[in-house]
Amino acid sequence: MLSCIAKATCQTYQDRILKIPPPLSINSTKQLYTDIGYLGDILEDLGHPLSDSLSSLSRLLRLPAKDFAASTTSEEDQKLVTCVMQMRALRLH
Repeated sequence: MLSCIAKATCQTYQDRILKIPPPLSINSTKQLYTDIGYLGDILEDLGHPLSDSLSSLSRLLRLPAKDFAASTTSEEDQKLVTCVMQMRALRLH
């Protein structure tokens, strides 16, 4: 039961994050990945990790702008990559 709640929480949180209108300020970006990390800590204490996609979203939000293009992988969900690029107003060089 707790596993279902954890998965649904991660999915709902991710869905809401992806609806945040761009651009995010640097401080808002930091707050967002801090909040995802906090949720991850709580879920980890309960024995349920963050979903892979929410973890990926957090990693993309943390990447320095100058390293973003070089640090994304083809294995990542391109929808998440594109969304984070738009949220952070990043351009590929």
